[in-house]
Amino acid sequence: MFRFRLWSTLLFVTLGACLPNKNIKEPDFIRAQKFGIRSLGLKTSSVSMELIYFNPNPFGLKLKNADLEVFLDNRVLGHSFVDTLIDIPAKDSFALPVKLDVDMKTLFPNAWAILSQKEVELSLKGKVRLGRGGIFVNFPVDYSGKQDLSIFRF
Repeated sequence: MFRFRLWSTLLFVTLGACLPNKNIKEPDFIRAQKFGIRSLGLKTSSVSMELIYFNPNPFGLKLKNADLEVFLDNRVLGHSFVDTLIDIPAKDSFALPVKLDVDMKTLFPNAWAILSQKEVELSLKGKVRLGRGGIFVNFPVDYSGKQDLSIFRF
């Protein structure tokens, strides 16, 4: 009986230490950088960039995956899925490398309107899977802010 109580107490304490903290704050989006074209096509194109975030938590996290829709001026730019495990340092910024698949049918009609501006409204919507101690939780992403278009100029 003593062994059962000891093991159940150890299991309870271990699970409590590993469970994600309810006070995990989602990372803050800072900017997009290092824009590049990976492939160019008439139907779809592939671009890459780094999204810079800041982790406001006093502990490190791991990002297991991210599934995001990207919008420029409320127009769908494309979809991105990241399935690489990324270590996120505590109270520091980190880069999320993103490969974005762009549907050229939606980009072509709006390209001149978008590129003729100095700034655009960049929106990210989707979810990321963050965790620590082997336990991961989905967090919604719903960011919207102004982005300088100088990263898109060659």
